[in-house]
Amino acid sequence: FFANEEGDLRRSDGTEAGTFALGDFHRIISVDPAGDQIMFRVLQEDNTEELWASNGTVAGTYRVTTIRTGADDLYSKVSAVMGDTYYFVANDGINGRELWKSNGTQAGTHMVVDFNTTDPAYEKNIRNFVVFGGALYVSALGNDGLYGLYRSEGSASGTQLIGHVPPIGYSVVVNNKLYLFTREGMGNNESTNVWITDGTPDGTQLVKELEAPFGEFSHVIVDDVLYFSTTKE
Repeated sequence: FFANEEGDLRRSDGTEAGTFALGDFHRIISVDPAGDQIMFRVLQEDNTEELWASNGTVAGTYRVTTIRTGADDLYSKVSAVMGDTYYFVANDGINGRELWKSNGTQAGTHMVVDFNTTDPAYEKNIRNFVVFGGALYVSALGNDGLYGLYRSEGSASGTQLIGHVPPIGYSVVVNNKLYLFTREGMGNNESTNVWITDGTPDGTQLVKELEAPFGEFSHVIVDDVLYFSTTKE
């Protein structure tokens, strides 16, 4: 499944006959597999954001629900899939940008938790999603005004703060550990730091402060060792 800048969503099974368009949209923000279907988000010309699903056929491509109205931003593209459930950032115009989930139905699409109930309606506080150890880990700004690493099992009661970790830009799972690359400071004082967690408060700690700016990130894992590089944006 792939989309182009013009908003065409297509699928291909590697044959000419099996390569065709599923629909034409104004702008597709993201496309993710979720169980036996794909979930994708569409930004319309009036800035209305819609959640769509598809089973790979034209007839089986449908709008799940309209989430919110408002200008698009970088953090609304954050998403992840855990099991058959799609997790994403959405704004209902009331709670601001928060963690949502969907099973591909309108009734099964709703906000999971409001991390920061004191921010204005258009807060920009969620930075990173990663599935690790059967749970979703999220970097978000809390009511205390501090960024934290949160562990969520998909419900408000099942979401807890693991520790106060600066805004996370990238995360990588290596050998039952979650490596976190944080963005700290601004301008000439901006730096990238490396954290590690096993999913517990006691197991979450700073590994090393890097004398490197935060930017584009690339990595490879060899024999359970993480090799990475970062270049300034």
